[in-house]
Amino acid sequence: MIFQREIAGQKEEGLMRMKRQALDFVETLRPEDQVAVLAMGARLWLRLDFTADRKAIRKAIGDATRDEDIVRVDNPPEHSMAARLAPEDEERATSIEKALLAVGKALKPLPGSKAVLFFGYQVGRWNALAPAGSGDYHMGNVLYSEEYERAREMLSAAQAPVFTLDVSSGQHQLQEALRKLSFETGGFYVPTYQFPNWAMQQVASAISGHYVVVFAKPALGPGLHRIRIDSPRRGVALLYRQFYED
Repeated sequence: MIFQREIAGQKEEGLMRMKRQALDFVETLRPEDQVAVLAMGARLWLRLDFTADRKAIRKAIGDATRDEDIVRVDNPPEHSMAARLAPEDEERATSIEKALLAVGKALKPLPGSKAVLFFGYQVGRWNALAPAGSGDYHMGNVLYSEEYERAREMLSAAQAPVFTLDVSSGQHQLQEALRKLSFETGGFYVPTYQFPNWAMQQVASAISGHYVVVFAKPALGPGLHRIRIDSPRRGVALLYRQFYED
C-alpha cells in the first residue's frame, strides 16, 4: 500500500476516507497474505515492511502519513522491502514517479503474486496550453517524466499491477494519468469520492486471485514490445501488463 500525502493537506479528507476503507480491507486478507505500507510526501517513507501481522498493518495504515521510517533490522527476511529499499533510495525518491520506480525495483526480485494499492491523486504534471489570443483555456495535456516511464516499465517487469484508488474529491485533470499508470501495469483506476466502499471492494475482488498466461515469445528485436490479449467472452475485462522488454 502506498499513501500519497498532499503537502498542503488539501487531500486529507480523501486520505482519511480511504484509510478507513483500507482498515476494512485488512480484515479480508488471508492468513498467508503479507502487506507493506509506504507513505509519499516530500519523499518516500517505508512505514511497515512486509508482514502478515494484522495489528501491525492496521497501526501502519493509521500512521501512514507520518514522516517516519521503520526501525531497520540486521539480516531482514527474504520477503522484505527494507532489504531492497535502502534509506538513501527513499531520500532520493522526491517525486511520486521516483517513488514508484524505487518500489518497482524493490518488488521485482520478490516471488509470488504482487499488487500495488496506490491511495493517491497524482502522477505526471498538467501542462495548460492556451495559445495567445485564442481565448481557449480548455486545452492541455499531461507531461510525463523519464522517471514515470522507467517506473511503469519496472512495475510491469516486477509483475506488480498498480490499482489506483483516487483520493481526490472530484474529477480532475490528472486522473487520466492515474488511469494510464494502472492500465499499463495490469491494474485499474477507480475514483473514491462518491462510493469509497464500492471502490475498495472492486480492488479487493480483483486481487483475490490471479492467473498465469504463457505464450511463445515472438522473434522480435530488442526493446519494448506491446502485449495484447483478446477476451474470449464479450463484456469480460482482462487485467494484464501492456508491455514486455526483450
